[in-house]
Amino acid sequence: MESVGGILLAGVPIAVVFGTIGYQHVNRELSFKPRPERPSGLLRLLYNPSLAALNAAKRGEIHIARREWRLALDDFDLALSHNADYWQAHLNRGAALIQVGRREESLAALQCAARLSPKQPVTWTGLANAYLALGAVEKGLETIAHGLALGVTAHGLLIRSQLHRVAGSEEQALNDLEQAVKAHPLSVDVWVAKTSSLLRLGALERALETSDDGLRRCGEWAVLMGARATCHAMAERYPEALRDYTRALTSDSGAVWARFNRAAVHLLMGQLERAAEDCAAGLLVLPNDEFGLTVQADLALHNGDALSALDCAEKALASKRNYFRGIEFAARAHDRLGALLGLSTLSRAMTAPAAL
Repeated sequence: MESVGGILLAGVPIAVVFGTIGYQHVNRELSFKPRPERPSGLLRLLYNPSLAALNAAKRGEIHIARREWRLALDDFDLALSHNADYWQAHLNRGAALIQVGRREESLAALQCAARLSPKQPVTWTGLANAYLALGAVEKGLETIAHGLALGVTAHGLLIRSQLHRVAGSEEQALNDLEQAVKAHPLSVDVWVAKTSSLLRLGALERALETSDDGLRRCGEWAVLMGARATCHAMAERYPEALRDYTRALTSDSGAVWARFNRAAVHLLMGQLERAAEDCAAGLLVLPNDEFGLTVQADLALHNGDALSALDCAEKALASKRNYFRGIEFAARAHDRLGALLGLSTLSRAMTAPAAL
């Protein structure tokens, strides 16, 4: 997620999970080890490799739903060791690999899924997502165009909108999301993405209307409540923002992003103790979250502790090297310390390679 005006845009990773389907085929050059223990004796007559692969892949999907990426990878590797041509297992394996930062391996897995099932739009959507993760925008747009020609899906339009945004065309990204809302009005991801796009364009009232429409259509999902809260925060309607972030946390107690956002709003309102409580609770769960660390840095600066602020900002930059809020707070902390290194810190961080 990203921040706009110091408030984190509420959302969920797009196209991380491709429904309740697994992956299925293994590129012989990939790193998984196809060595399942085959049953012996009488049990060998009962062994069904396709069923064994399906069971392992289903377990992997459960781990993906819980965001347990490495456990999911273990299960997809096992599934593929039973059935190397299980395209859905390759698909979901590639999605999980993106989440653990193994982008080149993800690309190979998703290319394999597309080769095995070239007529499935979802395989091309997954492959386009891999190109997006690698920053290969033109190749991603070419790939998603092929996928959408096979069938228009919410995930396909979302991925194309992200590619257009990375290419610098927020208007084209919004056009994709308008299509997605019409085609898939019950997709929570679509409503959140459209709200975020309108916020980036500065259309606050339209963004608020969009989040309201999404809540009416889909119900009180935490991410939609968070999207509306962000609209209120951007419009400086802080009590309404606090209300909606609190409702998001009531809906999903594990929504740590909402806790960090609520802390940021408390800071804007000068409620330092409440901000500190929310920030500490969030960092207890996600100690290396770059947004949470910069909220902590902001708190430290408010309390006159520039050294702690610098430490938090540097941790945020270690997590994401070109994270603008980390750069900003590192520079501010240096300036507060009187070291006159703020500009050099900013310059050094801005020239660091972009994190994909």
